[in-house]
Amino acid sequence: LSEDRPVEPSALIDQLQSKYKFPFKLVEGNSAPSEGEAFLLEFDGQLFSVLYINNKVPPGTMDEAISKARLWPQAQAAVDAHKTHYIVANLNAGAELAEQRSAAAFLTFICAALSDLTPASAINWTNAQTLLPAQSAVSGSKGLQENGEWPTPLWVNSILFGEPPVQRGTRKIGLITQGLRNFVGRELEFAPSTLEMQALLARSINLSGYLISNGPVLADGDTVGVSETERIRVEHTVVQSTQTPVYRLTLETANGA
Repeated sequence: LSEDRPVEPSALIDQLQSKYKFPFKLVEGNSAPSEGEAFLLEFDGQLFSVLYINNKVPPGTMDEAISKARLWPQAQAAVDAHKTHYIVANLNAGAELAEQRSAAAFLTFICAALSDLTPASAINWTNAQTLLPAQSAVSGSKGLQENGEWPTPLWVNSILFGEPPVQRGTRKIGLITQGLRNFVGRELEFAPSTLEMQALLARSINLSGYLISNGPVLADGDTVGVSETERIRVEHTVVQSTQTPVYRLTLETANGA
């Protein structure tokens, strides 16, 4: 947040009810938390902790997220300018996909309601280390509520990496996700190709959203159709440097390139 503006639990509950149509309840005994003390919200059997801290995030905490926020040039400035922050967490989500989706959705709605009520500048989704403008939670909640669209760019980070330029100055770029593993047990890794950056990002977001909806349905050796002349081959493997399980995706074209 850009200024000291804590939100009363009752005001947050009213916003969640009036705008987002979710009747969250305050867990008894948390109606007037002391400074530095979280209050608890409950909905549909899930518990959420909401903690306001009248101070900046500790130095270094956001470094990883800032380094990965290459598509938001103002990320560093937003972090530098903040004065206070909220920490919002789910306390009891199960490991099943439906439970993880539900917990992530309700966390998004709580963050959106906080953004409505405060001068919030950024949101850091720590499972994915995404760092986006705070309004991303609001727009993500709207898409989820109105169209059933998961706020995938918030929940799953799409991190680009590149190879040295090849012939005629063409640069091959690849992509690996962070955060998808929480839903389906694996990340996506797109092997470097000459795809344009925006096309690669779109494929990452679309395929991540598909897997969040349908679960880990990509089998080792499967191919995913992209067009009549392109397909993506799936390999189950592990990134050796981090021991992260991934779906390694390799673009194959009709001419074998």
